[in-house]
Amino acid sequence: MKKRINQFIAIALIAGLTITFGCEKDNNDDTPQLPPAATFITDFSEFEDGIPIKKSSELVLTNFQQAAWAVWYTNSMLTVGLAVPVHAYNLAVDQTPVRADNNTWEWSNDFELGQNAYETILTAVVEDDMVNWEMKISKADGFQDFIWFTGTCNILATEGTWTLYETPADPHALLYIDWTADYEAEIFDVTYTIVYASNNYYESYINYGITDADPDYDAYYNVYDNSNEAEIFLYKVYYNTDTHTGKYQKYINDDLNYEGCWDGNFQDVACSSEQ
Repeated sequence: MKKRINQFIAIALIAGLTITFGCEKDNNDDTPQLPPAATFITDFSEFEDGIPIKKSSELVLTNFQQAAWAVWYTNSMLTVGLAVPVHAYNLAVDQTPVRADNNTWEWSNDFELGQNAYETILTAVVEDDMVNWEMKISKADGFQDFIWFTGTCNILATEGTWTLYETPADPHALLYIDWTADYEAEIFDVTYTIVYASNNYYESYINYGITDADPDYDAYYNVYDNSNEAEIFLYKVYYNTDTHTGKYQKYINDDLNYEGCWDGNFQDVACSSEQ
């Protein structure tokens, strides 16, 4: 099972993403399992070196680079300012929780990020076949017990949601994450959507996953960017995690504007009629 899911690490060539699955529960342990790290946020650090620091009209990008730029840039706009809760969650993934009462578990951490020190408590409350999550973060000499994100998932961690709030100074819901995972079929899907109406990217989203429905590409990315009312962009990226071949499509106002493919060496090739 893990072999194919872990192949999605290969999409790090597009998205620097590391997926951690570990959601099958030990029959002798009723501790709720943290949802996969990939459901929470993506990490593009491995891919940033391959992206131009500043894109210009004079720069000619390959099909692969165009796909990578579209995904990386939009993701950076959707997740700006969320470094603290992302880091806090990543620390919790590798930690053993403490049982606070019969239905409640807590993951506690202290860490420094930049010049600031933080204390965090991630709480899981089990109610019947569901788990409710809440992350409180405090800053030394600053805000205290700010609920930076909440979430819910079923007890088997095969589907769930996250809601991330922007900042302690602006504590509105910013990002909504909806995810599903079928570990037996080895497929995965997650969508990040901006839900704050005053944000320039309101209702823009990134959707990605692993699928067994496409014989050519087992990974996909759909990037919807409506920050410009005159030109609403939809980028579609299809990727084969074994061969590293892929296809990139750009739509403007629902019309196909560009389509390009690349081979296993990330060089431009003609898209076949079957692709």
